[in-house]
Amino acid sequence: MNVIDTMALYLDEAKDRHFTKWPVLGTVLWANPQPVASDYAGEISAMKNWLTQRLVWLDANIPGICSGTSLAESAGTVVVINIYPNPIEGELNLQINNPFSQDITIGLYTIYGSKVKSFFKGKMETGTWNWKFDVSDLSQGVYFIKVNDQPSSNRKIVKL
Repeated sequence: MNVIDTMALYLDEAKDRHFTKWPVLGTVLWANPQPVASDYAGEISAMKNWLTQRLVWLDANIPGICSGTSLAESAGTVVVINIYPNPIEGELNLQINNPFSQDITIGLYTIYGSKVKSFFKGKMETGTWNWKFDVSDLSQGVYFIKVNDQPSSNRKIVKL
């Protein structure tokens, strides 16, 4: 649920523009759950509530699939927090939150899976890390940043 709060904060300015252009808060639209929230904080709260209820239902109705996962079992996970600017022209900024001290590989790949650049390979300690990478030599197109070849860490970037 922290991810939802983080994204809500990240999208705060865009939210203001959106609801200025389309003033639909508190309005029943096609698939709104009831009751309809009258403000953005209520919308976020309703979404978190729905997700919590859905996860409880999934745990009750699909037992054994995800139970028993501990921090030790999830070691080796890397969360890419932010890539900016996107689209990019010359310099790419990458911020990574590394929950465990581990070996990390950060690469740039084409949409076909071919490695174009290797940005980092080595031991990374626990913490949040920021990098700047020069991509001015790349052709225009769509690329993917991959961290440790984990699909959950893949991020799409567009080179102008």
